[in-house]
Amino acid sequence: MITEETIKKEIVSEEYQFFGNRTTICHVKFKNGFEVLGKAITQDPSNFNAEIGEKWALKDAIDQAFPAFIFLQDETNYRGWPEELSKRFQ
Repeated sequence: MITEETIKKEIVSEEYQFFGNRTTICHVKFKNGFEVLGKAITQDPSNFNAEIGEKWALKDAIDQAFPAFIFLQDETNYRGWPEELSKRFQ
């Protein structure tokens, strides 16, 4: 079963970029080279907090990666690929 923790184990790098005092972008790269971008935007610029922005941008990136990981798990099971590959998603 794919979980947030399953996906986090596959991350090799996270990079953050801030735009103004409202927007945080998170670039995530996975072991297989797959990349996704997550974003977080505060409603009120006076409440901007970089640490909170990073947390929510990373969560958004992970949420965006879920469909790809689920597809890979289903494809692995369907094709009967090596057991060690399917164990990565348990």
